[in-house]
Amino acid sequence: NSYGGIWLISSSYNTVSSNNISNHIFGGIYLSKSSNNQINANIGSNNGPVDFVGGIFVGDIILVMNSNNNNVSSNNVSKSNFGIMLAESSNYNTVSGNIVSNSKGGIVTFLVSNNILSGNTVLDNNLGIWVYQSSNNMVKNNTVLNSRTYGIGVSSSNNMESCCNNIIYNNNLINNPTQAIVYTDNNIFNLEAPIGGNYYSDYDTPEEGCNNINGDNFCDEPYVFSSGWDNLPWISPDGWLPRGNTPVGSNVQINPDAHVSILYNEVTTAGDTTVTQSTTNPGPDKDDFMFLGNYYELSTSAVFTPPVTVCINYDDIACRWREKRISRYSTGVRVEQAGMM
Repeated sequence: NSYGGIWLISSSYNTVSSNNISNHIFGGIYLSKSSNNQINANIGSNNGPVDFVGGIFVGDIILVMNSNNNNVSSNNVSKSNFGIMLAESSNYNTVSGNIVSNSKGGIVTFLVSNNILSGNTVLDNNLGIWVYQSSNNMVKNNTVLNSRTYGIGVSSSNNMESCCNNIIYNNNLINNPTQAIVYTDNNIFNLEAPIGGNYYSDYDTPEEGCNNINGDNFCDEPYVFSSGWDNLPWISPDGWLPRGNTPVGSNVQINPDAHVSILYNEVTTAGDTTVTQSTTNPGPDKDDFMFLGNYYELSTSAVFTPPVTVCINYDDIACRWREKRISRYSTGVRVEQAGMM
């Protein structure tokens, strides 16, 4: 029940790691005018029963003020006023991989810019992630769930210039009464495909207005919320993560085997392409073919638009015939276009 836990003031290049910090009135870990510190793998709870002292936010598990280029990662914080807060000219910090729960505010920024909030799990808080009077921050790859009011919010005072150009994308927003809300202009909730926007648990079925007719894994219509919209909402959680070795796109070339390369004209749904090599003829036999050693079975879970070009490398020393007479023989699979080299 002391006033403060760990304080760094005008102190840089420190590592604060693996501490258990609880029951402090003025916060767990406090940085002021400090830079290039590593704050990671700490556990904090029940810090800060008060909201303001002398005009300064207190009662946070991790409070970073007027401090730059710090890394706050892999901490587990709960039951505080604000779980993690970046305040008053704290710029170019990275907040990643933290778990923040059961607090008034999960992760909050105030009068800061150019920070990255990434890969955090923010759950069961009053507010999830709140960007207040802050600009040019990136909020991505977070999961915000079961907030009691808002999932992700952006707001400002009368100074509209201090609140804009935040980029918020590839976040999972799950079971928040209000998934997203903005009170300012010029904030972005999606990038161009294939990166896209965010996932919203109340907008992922046709009954909720989310259709995926073209199979690109985005809802065909934007997700619209108070004073904002997401033009490319994902139809499933973590939809932006790589799925297999065959991504969405045009002229997608992969090499699933040392001897085989495949060029897809267009892949509309990502998947995995595999090649199984064998010396046994899968049949049926074909009388007018003489097989040259290996057999290749190609399969894919990706959805694609033909043609597909398949190139197979072979040892021409073993070839006793004119190479221009070499053909491919396929069974059970339609090959739109094939080549050998």
